[in-house]
Amino acid sequence: MTPHARRIEAGIIQLTKALRSLFKDTAEQLSGTTRQQFMAKVVQGLGAGGQTPAEQQLGWNWGTIRKGIQELTSGIAIADHYQNSRYSRLTGTACFCQERVRAN
Repeated sequence: MTPHARRIEAGIIQLTKALRSLFKDTAEQLSGTTRQQFMAKVVQGLGAGGQTPAEQQLGWNWGTIRKGIQELTSGIAIADHYQNSRYSRLTGTACFCQERVRAN
């Protein structure tokens, strides 16, 4: 564990403000597999139970961290098909509908 992170109250990790800022800024600059693997490495560096503080203090998604850990473990990048997902198409449609409702 780095000197910028402390374990307090029965194993809960508390990151310093500087370290939180560094991790968040770095993750925002990365994308795709690189970002997922970076998040996974940070969580692994925090040690056992590192995923919970990463979620709570950094606002990282559990699924993204899990995917990154799978990539690191297997050595195979997991394809991200977000652009082809139904969610992205529906979000665009929902936004279009909201604009039409406001116009009327």
